[in-house]
Amino acid sequence: MFDRIVAAIAFAAGVTAGIGLFSLYDISIDDPGVRREARAGYVARAEMIALEAELEELRRQRDAIAAWRDRYAVALARAEKERADLERIRESERVNYAGELERAGRACLLDRTDIDWLRRGE
Repeated sequence: MFDRIVAAIAFAAGVTAGIGLFSLYDISIDDPGVRREARAGYVARAEMIALEAELEELRRQRDAIAAWRDRYAVALARAEKERADLERIRESERVNYAGELERAGRACLLDRTDIDWLRRGE
């Protein structure tokens, strides 16, 4: 009977020692490695999410700039057309006025440089 008690105690001590050694291995070697790997994965994922957000922001800015450029090109074309139309109207008025002066027997002594000077407002 004593042998059975000693064997049971020895078995319990062996099991306890095994659990203790496993726990010591788990706490000191395995868990830090698992934590390190988890952190490394988390950092890589966080960096990937940050880079994706940055890429999305750059795309948004690119699209906004393209839309602005298109609006500017349309406005510029419209302004150039209006300027050309006004220039044609002014030239037509000048020619008509010169014709009126000539028919009335008068002369306009202004030449092209004088007209350009008046237009610039100098």
